[in-house]
Amino acid sequence: MKRKEIEILLEKYFEAETTIQEEKVLKEYFQGGAIDPELEIYKMFFETLTTENDKVNITEFEQSVLNRITKNEQQSKNSSWNIWFKFSGIAASILIAIGGITYYQKQQSAFKDTFSNPDEALAYAHETLVFVSEKYNKGIDHLQPVFFLNQALQPLESSLKMLQKGMETINTN
Repeated sequence: MKRKEIEILLEKYFEAETTIQEEKVLKEYFQGGAIDPELEIYKMFFETLTTENDKVNITEFEQSVLNRITKNEQQSKNSSWNIWFKFSGIAASILIAIGGITYYQKQQSAFKDTFSNPDEALAYAHETLVFVSEKYNKGIDHLQPVFFLNQALQPLESSLKMLQKGMETINTN
């Protein structure tokens, strides 16, 4: 076949105006051995075209592609569901925290005075402080021997300091 005829068929082919017979002619030409060097660039394109015998493989390929697309869509739906699920959990946690804070603040009443008369309040505070003081002093009474022990150790402590100085001078010589 002449180069000019092939160029015309190629032009028709790329304009989608060829018949099935013309497409077969193009495929046979480019799968054959005698290809014009200037048309060599189209060889690989037409080698990849399929024949009727290859249709079974294409449908299997199409099916595998369709299966993969369906699988990816399902994974996409699952991932968007997971994101939605996480955000709804976060939103619910925030709502619970806000509700808890609001409830706590409503439960906290304003500070109320227990006494309307300041003299009564002063007398009650005085009684309370006396009670605490008595309990504190009672607890400290048991520590009185420790105070006496500290006083008894003071002369011993000064003697130990002198002994320590003497040991240091001996070690340095």
